[in-house]
Amino acid sequence: MKKHEEQLQRERERSFHQQIENMSEEVSKLELENRELRENPSIDTNGEASAEVVREWEDKCAKLQHRVRELKEANSKLKESRFSKADMKALVKEVENLTSQMLEKDMQLQALRKREASRLKSSTTSAGATGSRRSKDLLIALQEKEDKIMVLNDHLTGLMTENMRLQHSTEQYVVQYGPLDDATTNGVIGNS
Repeated sequence: MKKHEEQLQRERERSFHQQIENMSEEVSKLELENRELRENPSIDTNGEASAEVVREWEDKCAKLQHRVRELKEANSKLKESRFSKADMKALVKEVENLTSQMLEKDMQLQALRKREASRLKSSTTSAGATGSRRSKDLLIALQEKEDKIMVLNDHLTGLMTENMRLQHSTEQYVVQYGPLDDATTNGVIGNS
């Protein structure tokens, strides 16, 4: 289930980046076309533009204005589909919560290791099967806790990687299109 969500997120990100790239290319083409039209207007021998050229010019301007409007609407929709400020705060809180859980489990694990090591040193062979069974149970519990910590650590690493990737995408977007409305610029975990 988690991998499926991550795959969907990656697909959304790829789609988002592709849309940004397409919009960027189209804006560049429109700017180039606009510059060419301004630098090389068609003028007749009297120094005046012919009616046909003026009509073509007006048509191109209308199409350009329409396309710019479409791009602005698409840009707004992309901004809305991105993580909101509240989503980012929730993600940061989740990561902080997982980090504190991981640290707590790590401290418990170290304490358990110390207790187990001291018990093993102090136990004698006369402790019998009961002590041996308890040691095995403690070792199993220790291994389970280590496994849980590894899972939490992997999850935390994944979240931090995703956060860094999202921040990088946002920074690329800001460089190309300007800052997002009402967005924080310091979304790195630990800086927010």
